[in-house]
Amino acid sequence: MVLADTLLNRPLHLTLEPRVVMLDEVKIASDRAVRHRGDTLIISVDSVKTQPHASATDLLNNVPGASVDANGQVRIMGKTVDQVTVDGKTLYGGNAKATLEALNADMIKDLEVMAATGAEGDQKSALNIRLKEDRKAGSYGKVEGLAGTSGTYLATGRVSRLRPGSFLSAFVTTNNVYEQALTSEERNNLVRDVVFKGMQGVYSVTESALPRPTAVQADRTVQNLVEPPLNVGDVVSTNGGLNFNRSGKASEIFGYVLFDRTRQEANRSLLTTRFLPPLEQTEVGRLTDARQRSKLTAYFNAKWTLTPRLTLAVASTNYLYHAQTMLRADFATRLERADTLLTTTALRRLNDQTEQQLYTTQQAVGVYRHKRPAHVSSLYARYGYGTRNLDQRYANHLVRGSQQAEFRNRIDRRAPEQRLELQALHALPISRRVLAEAKGSWLREASPVDQQGYRYDDLGQEIREPGLSLPHFWVENTQQTAQTALYYKTPRFSALGSLALWHWHTHRELDANRQFSLSRTAWLPGLFVEYRPDAVTKLSFRYGQTQALPTTDQLFPLPDSTYLQTIHVGNPLLTSTFRHSSELSLSTDYHSNRLTLTGRYGLDDQPVLTSTQVNSLGFLTQSYQQYRSTSTMGVTLLWYQYHQLKPYSLYGLATAQWLDGYLITQATVIPLRTMVTVLALGTKWRVTPTLSAKLDVRTTLTRQRTSAISANVLNGRSEPTLRLEKKWAGNFYLEGIYAGFVNRYARGGVNVNSLLDLTASKYLGSHDRVKVAITVRNALNVKNLYTNSFSNYVQREESVTRLPRFLMLGISVFPEKWQ
Repeated sequence: MVLADTLLNRPLHLTLEPRVVMLDEVKIASDRAVRHRGDTLIISVDSVKTQPHASATDLLNNVPGASVDANGQVRIMGKTVDQVTVDGKTLYGGNAKATLEALNADMIKDLEVMAATGAEGDQKSALNIRLKEDRKAGSYGKVEGLAGTSGTYLATGRVSRLRPGSFLSAFVTTNNVYEQALTSEERNNLVRDVVFKGMQGVYSVTESALPRPTAVQADRTVQNLVEPPLNVGDVVSTNGGLNFNRSGKASEIFGYVLFDRTRQEANRSLLTTRFLPPLEQTEVGRLTDARQRSKLTAYFNAKWTLTPRLTLAVASTNYLYHAQTMLRADFATRLERADTLLTTTALRRLNDQTEQQLYTTQQAVGVYRHKRPAHVSSLYARYGYGTRNLDQRYANHLVRGSQQAEFRNRIDRRAPEQRLELQALHALPISRRVLAEAKGSWLREASPVDQQGYRYDDLGQEIREPGLSLPHFWVENTQQTAQTALYYKTPRFSALGSLALWHWHTHRELDANRQFSLSRTAWLPGLFVEYRPDAVTKLSFRYGQTQALPTTDQLFPLPDSTYLQTIHVGNPLLTSTFRHSSELSLSTDYHSNRLTLTGRYGLDDQPVLTSTQVNSLGFLTQSYQQYRSTSTMGVTLLWYQYHQLKPYSLYGLATAQWLDGYLITQATVIPLRTMVTVLALGTKWRVTPTLSAKLDVRTTLTRQRTSAISANVLNGRSEPTLRLEKKWAGNFYLEGIYAGFVNRYARGGVNVNSLLDLTASKYLGSHDRVKVAITVRNALNVKNLYTNSFSNYVQREESVTRLPRFLMLGISVFPEKWQ
């Protein structure tokens, strides 16, 4: 820079040296961490703090309204998540536990929660995890080992590799501290989702645009609303898996292998009281339950774009299951009338059972897209084969007063199944806003069953028992459906109407002399209407009718003593179940609060199992229960508040459900009304920059009424869960997780369960690649967990043993390299 010097009348030269000043980091964040895009709830997780190298499971457990329990079951905003995907791709077949553990928390950008249909037709949620752009290419993993007192241990190894268009992941874990690598929820099982229901089917434009009207499902048993705890007894499990995804310009390949081997032994104590005025029966039981199971699932899927308009996809699923169960039980029973003892009975039982299942299914689907948008033709074919083999031995020794009786039986059952399904669909756009779609399907399934029954004589020799044998039982079903649908859509209004003609025919053969056929035809309408007055408000209504077919177990007309003290006989004359369902929903945003109000109604016309019998081995017991016509009504209010720039967030869920049905007993048919009320409140609060807390409280009240004897019972359950995490300098963390269960019995009495785990961890290295941790599990040293079930006639308390307090010390290593 040159300036004039006025005093000396000569130029003055000045040199400016550059100076670099580093400004503090500036973050531009929206106050709305939750937004909606159509039916999808998008949750930004930028403000959710987790430990270094935490998994996606840890991330979800720190999101308000979201939780992942010990069984790997994911719940978001009160709804169960039935499927988890990553950037729209399925990992490990959608198994939530395996998918979440395969991802690190710092890889995740958003969570997308979408409406979905569960395995039983009930409304659930699907979760799609969106990854950050700088976390889509690289390798990462985890190696962890822990050892503790009482012989406890845990070892885990995981490795994942991400590349543009490919994802490779593998893991193996073994432990005896209740840690599971796979979701244990049975309806997430691929056998039900893939083999029985069909995974793909024809490509449908309307089903892709809007969810189909679905049935409203209710808990028909209502006898045990409290789920028995899985983390009990002594458990040793080994899990592993391999997942690969690869996609190119014209092809996509996806597959995985999962295996699970678990051994569990638990001691249980039961106290059951049955009220059948003027009689009252009290039963005390002790059980030792030992189980060992092995599962292997292998899946492969490939899709090719043969031409710009033609796409072909094939899929193969194979499933193998083997389980051994041994149950030893002792029961003592007192029967009283007006406090006067009538009789006492003692029962000792042994049940030794081996079960094997094998299922395989092959699928193919082709989609042809015509020149006009949404003009599509599709064909689908699926063949499935499965078999279920059961070898069951049971022995019973009964003592009543001076009388004794003993009998030992064996059942050997082979039940193969074949299924062939064909579907065809054509979608034709009538105008820019109207689409017509026609679909036809044909299904044939055959299930021959061969059961041989034996009894043992005094010398232990097997003798053929005709009353337990049915060597030629055969069920063959054929089902045809023709459906038309009309879809109308504008920017604010959309509607889908459908009408299906459903025909079902079954041929059943008990033996060479007893054969019969049944047929049923029904019209099944469906309607979905949605109105959006603005970008954040939605009003929708749906209605649908469906038919549900009986299972082979419900049809099989011979005794099945799988359950203690109960011998169930099926009814081969059972027909299908007719179901209505409707739902009205309103959701909107108000000052960063999301409000959703939903009302549901459902009606099941369930045929009664008229041939059901119960043999209580001399006990006075309630007969096998079966609702016939069952109606359900429910109302749900969901409130969600989430500010990214505030230290707290809140959510609330209130729901009420009414169920009207009939209880079938040996003597009469009793009308029964049940009301279930659920209230859930939760908060995620950053108390200080280094201390965070998450509190969830869920309360359930259940009331049953019957006008038959003017009985009225009320049962309550409260479940508080508290998570605390404190961070100190040097990346030192202290965590505490408390879970409580408070049960109030229907006819008096309360039991309380309290579980507490504490963990202290320290991260080492420049990039926190090593973690050293010490953990105290079951710090309160709870040796028994209690659950209870109830009805107007039965009250039952169950206690189950679990591991005592134990201390574990471990080390974890987190290798990673990102591109």
